[in-house]
Amino acid sequence: MAQGEWTAVVGHYVPGDFRLCTFARHHEGQIVEEYLFMREVTGGEPDPYADEKPFVTITSPDSELLQVAAGVRPGWSAVIRGGELGKRSATFTRSEGGKVVEQLRFVAV
Repeated sequence: MAQGEWTAVVGHYVPGDFRLCTFARHHEGQIVEEYLFMREVTGGEPDPYADEKPFVTITSPDSELLQVAAGVRPGWSAVIRGGELGKRSATFTRSEGGKVVEQLRFVAV
C-alpha cells in the first residue's frame, strides 16, 4: 500500500513461517522512519491498542492502473494505533462496496 510519503507491506517470513508487517515513511528516496510489527493477532484475540488514537493511516487509491503498475491492490487501508514505541498495533482492512471483507492485525513486540 502507498499514500503520500508512507508505504505499508505485509510479508511472509519463511524461516519460522509467520507473517509480519512494516510501515515506512520516505523522504527524497530514503526511508526516514519505519515501524515493524512481528506478531499477528489471530482469532478472537483483542487488539490491546484498539482504543488508541491512530498514529498513521494509509488508504490505497481505488485505481486499477496503480494495481497494474505497482502491484498495489485497491480497497485496502492500514492504520497504526498507540503512541508509545513498542506499544502499538497495526490493522490492515480490505473493503469491497463499503463492507469489510478481510482484516489482518499485528502488534509490536
